Parts: sequence; structure tokens; C-alpha cells
Amino acid sequence: MIKKFISLGVLLIVLFGLSACPKEAGILEDAALEKRIRQDYFERLDNTYGNYKLKDVYIWGYYGTYGDNVAVIMAVHGINMPPAMIEYEIAGLTFWFNTGMEMLIWNNGGFKFLLNAYDEGFLTKEDVEAIYNYTKK
Repeated sequence: MIKKFISLGVLLIVLFGLSACPKEAGILEDAALEKRIRQDYFERLDNTYGNYKLKDVYIWGYYGTYGDNVAVIMAVHGINMPPAMIEYEIAGLTFWFNTGMEMLIWNNGGFKFLLNAYDEGFLTKEDVEAIYNYTKK
């Protein structure tokens, strides 16, 4: 009986996590830019949890390009994130992300969290609103 409750609890957490994630990520159609973003992310990877290769790194979600900034969620095959959610308020909008899969803003080889990119002036309020609307499709 306890196993059924635990299984139900895990199922609800997973379903809630999936439903609260950004929706309908687009596809970054510029293959050279995608490779560059993957390479930049790979170079920053801490191999504490495994010996990863560039082929293991992928863009889980693409949420638009805003000037020189590209909004992405990165992932690595073989690294599983817990189904915990993080809430951010940015420019008056509430974003929810899975722990370890927060939205990143790539700009010329570097990455910033969405919140930091806005706070540091890399993104305008209109950019953040566009990203928010993109995640709600």
C-alpha cells in the first residue's frame, strides 16, 4: 500500500514538472550557431557526474534570438535532474523551470541565467515578455 502511495506521489511530481515546464520549444535552425552553443556549453561542463563528450550535449529548448542573445535550455544525455521546480519572477512575469534546467541566455560564447541577463541589461523587458509568451505556446 505504501509503495502505491509513493508511486502515485512520484507520478504526480513528474506530471506536474512536465506540465509546468516551458512549452513548445522551437528549433534553432542555424546549424553552425547550434554547434557553437553546444561547444561553449560543453567547455563549461563539470565532468563530476561522468565523462561526457560534445555529442552528449544538446539544446533541449530554443526560445528565440534577441539581438545577439539566444534563449536556450541546455541538457546533457546521461544527467538526470530531480523533478523539483524553481520559480523566478523576472520583469513582473513568473517563470517555472525544472531544477538544473533553467533557461540560459547565450551571448558570444558565454551563458547567463535568464534573471541575470535581464538584470544586467542583456535583455529588455520586451525580450523577457517575448520569451515568456514563447514558453506559454
